[in-house]
Amino acid sequence: MIQELWEQIQNGQEVRQNLSKIRQVIKDNGERRKLSALLEGEETVLIDLLRSEDAKTRKNAALLMGDLRNPSFLAPIWKAYQEDGQRFVKSSYLSAIGNFDYREYMDAIKEQLAALEKEEVTEENQKHLMEEMRKLSFLIVHIEGGSAHKFIGWDKAYDIFLITNRNYRELVGNELMELEPKAKIKLMGAGVMARVTNLNWIKGIRTYQELLFVVRGMETSEMDPDKSIASYALRWVGSHSNVKVILSGMSTMQQVEDNLKTFIDFSPLSDEEENKIKAIVEELRSRVQNGCTGCRYCMPCPAGVNIPGNFQVWNRYHMYRTYDHVKGAWEKELKDEEKAKNCIKCGKCEALCPQKLSIRDNLVQVQKDLDERIFA
Repeated sequence: MIQELWEQIQNGQEVRQNLSKIRQVIKDNGERRKLSALLEGEETVLIDLLRSEDAKTRKNAALLMGDLRNPSFLAPIWKAYQEDGQRFVKSSYLSAIGNFDYREYMDAIKEQLAALEKEEVTEENQKHLMEEMRKLSFLIVHIEGGSAHKFIGWDKAYDIFLITNRNYRELVGNELMELEPKAKIKLMGAGVMARVTNLNWIKGIRTYQELLFVVRGMETSEMDPDKSIASYALRWVGSHSNVKVILSGMSTMQQVEDNLKTFIDFSPLSDEEENKIKAIVEELRSRVQNGCTGCRYCMPCPAGVNIPGNFQVWNRYHMYRTYDHVKGAWEKELKDEEKAKNCIKCGKCEALCPQKLSIRDNLVQVQKDLDERIFA
């Protein structure tokens, strides 16, 4: 099938549609290598499509080139991104670029983002301009990491996220608008996202679980707020053609009904949804502080420190950036004599560690971070 589709593309037959079909085939059947072999010596066919008069053909060609990850495609994609006058196509070029080692373009990416931030936002360009800026920001964060949020005062403006039960989203939003009339809110799957002019209203709302600060420049997930997190997980599994049976543990009737809703009218994840989930995974993984696998080759510790236990709490703390997420593990499950502060720096553990971690230095940082609670 791949060969037939590729031959049709070479012959100029239904190019836009066949580019989309061939992307689906290599995703479902894992036949990327076969397509790469077919393209060997014919790479210019795809590169030339970046100059097609049809904008969606240019878009699909760029995305396919990103899927193939052939390093020779990076420069032409970047050039096409700079020259293309159709704004709705530009984010697709950036999505494709994210599949390569694009570090040599970092300065240009930052310059482009700075230029867009100065551009006037209108009703006509807002959607595609903001999407392009999000993609550029993600490329930067992916290489350099994100910035930690700094609290600058109660009377300052912030972008925030109030986590709450999905059944209470409207209630939380209404309460916020009553207490902070200038707030701009958006209901999301896990709560309410808002831009507020101050934080003096916090004590007046009792129905949210946590308040998170949005770090500017970080990629956000704009998933359908009416779909549960579990539904995305099940759809991700169901999107793999080699999966025949999907098992789900359920403990309430609401969960049963949600799963039925997911599968009665099942639809695989779209490319956009997959890219957003991939971005979330990459962001969470980037927060992990060390590569401890919990193999326990470092144990037992002569001083009684539970080395993998400390690292598990530390990594989860930074991954989710909230102390409540690890409070039970740190204060109750991990005994005081097992905590990092008891390390005597003998170095025995480092000699045994397959990952070659700087265990002694890391343990110092574990204790410091959890004592200071840099994330409340």
